Amino acid sequence: MFAKDDGPFRLHTWPGDHRGTFCVWEMGAVWHEAQAWSRYLASERDDEARKAYVEDRFTGVV
Repeated sequence: MFAKDDGPFRLHTWPGDHRGTFCVWEMGAVWHEAQAWSRYLASERDDEARKAYVEDRFTGVV
């Protein structure tokens, strides 16, 4: 059913020619979002914390 073992892509392999793709350019933004969400979850989760989370944007060069 699944293609041969392709190392790190093994878990993302579908029948046929499809290959999962990891985009390193997205990792900076994903890391930032994970950290911002963790800060929100550790906060009081009040309106001020929610506003800080929503306004915490990733900027800069990846």
